Amino acid sequence: MRLGQGAPVPAQAQAPASQTPPPPAEIAVTLAPPKERYTFDGERASPWVRAPIWAEHLHRYLSVLHLAGGRRVLDIASGEGYGSALLHRNAPGCRVVGVDVDPGVVARANRIYAAESLTYVAASITEPLPFESGSFDLITCFETIEHVGEQEAALRELRRVLAPGGILAISTPDADHPVNRNKTNPFHVRELDLQQFRDLLSGQFAHVRMAFQRSVTGSAIMSDNPGMATDHVFWRRDGFTTYRGSVALPEPVYFMALASDRPLEALPQGVLNDGVLAGLINEAIQREGFDFPKKQE
Repeated sequence: MRLGQGAPVPAQAQAPASQTPPPPAEIAVTLAPPKERYTFDGERASPWVRAPIWAEHLHRYLSVLHLAGGRRVLDIASGEGYGSALLHRNAPGCRVVGVDVDPGVVARANRIYAAESLTYVAASITEPLPFESGSFDLITCFETIEHVGEQEAALRELRRVLAPGGILAISTPDADHPVNRNKTNPFHVRELDLQQFRDLLSGQFAHVRMAFQRSVTGSAIMSDNPGMATDHVFWRRDGFTTYRGSVALPEPVYFMALASDRPLEALPQGVLNDGVLAGLINEAIQREGFDFPKKQE
């Protein structure tokens, strides 16, 4: 098969979409070495960004990595290209097409990341995509749907190019969260609250599994046998002297979901610890004059 614009559609997946492998107990993931610095434009994240938004974007790709092995993957709004390249580099046997509306960004991504079974195409989900129906087993659509006014039509188009039994992994910011409610993002056209997001997905897919995301600063404690641990408490600071605990992630900033025409397992829960961001926080604290005394020689 061929793309409408001349690029090859990924070959048939090696693993049936109905057989989702469990995430491994331990995995090492590597990013393709960035070759050209990408200036942050306020929306497109890249490995050059030294801010929480980078960890948030990266964590979404890591959370679906176990779904990509041997699959035909479409990465919507692939931007700088690192996410498509991460999936291609770390999910054995997958074939990945990244799509972005900006031809210049697509040309750069092809120059830096393109490889056998990895390519980038200029297209938009507000128009018919240049792929045949049922071309992909996994579609990632992270922080994109809020940029679209005709969201139902966009979801229908994603559903069209998704194979039977395939999975859509999608995320969007919570329009009701104070961080989002009290500011205007010039790039966003239509933000959604939780019920609106559920309704949008359930209008196209029989099965939807929700997850929630936010950046955290603090500490993590895990059992020596994580597979047997079922209890967890998320603590958040409320003012100067009060800490509140709950079993649910407090005040998530983003919604994330898997959607399909078949039953789905939940996304794996996880923590991304970014030492670079922690180092920046420590540097800022030290600039404010707080630090432990140095050891005497």
